[in-house]
Amino acid sequence: MPRKRQIRQEKIAKYIFVEGKSEEKYFEILRQNEYIPNLQVFFIGAHATSLWYKSVKKMENHPKLNRKNADIYLIFDKDHLTEEEYNEIFELSKKEKFMIGFSNSAFEVWLLAHFEDLNSGFTSTEQLEAKLSVHLESSNKKLKYKKADTKQLEKIVPNYQNAIKNTAKINQEDFSQQCTTVGAVILDVLKQTDN
Repeated sequence: MPRKRQIRQEKIAKYIFVEGKSEEKYFEILRQNEYIPNLQVFFIGAHATSLWYKSVKKMENHPKLNRKNADIYLIFDKDHLTEEEYNEIFELSKKEKFMIGFSNSAFEVWLLAHFEDLNSGFTSTEQLEAKLSVHLESSNKKLKYKKADTKQLEKIVPNYQNAIKNTAKINQEDFSQQCTTVGAVILDVLKQTDN
């Protein structure tokens, strides 16, 4: 009796386009820690609608990026985003089926959630960074949180499951309140990694 051939299911590529270096390093560390070979992270360095357009352009100009068989994610935060830009990027992304990881006011909202339960009350960037510094301190060393610091992010990333739980109350896009949907992106990236 002939052997049955196993049909090998090709993994869907996952492309994450980010506006900042902290986001880029965070997702690279996550990719390595969780062994997600089909994930590629791209630092675009543009904000909001420019991030969207430059991400699309990068996919069009990069021969190895197969947009048709890929899940695409944009990671950005509010910073100086206007409500008009906010609405535009969400409309463009919905139309193209891009998933968004949005943090209001900064990516540090997501990072702080690795240590604390968060709510929709605003915490300033300075307060976010001060709280992160406290959590990163070791028993013999004071550390000040630094954006895009690889060693600090290596301490933060392994607690991503805590962050998902700690952002349950603020896991929605909201222009006017503190929020973050980065956890939803991570869950989506990980869901097909097991296949």
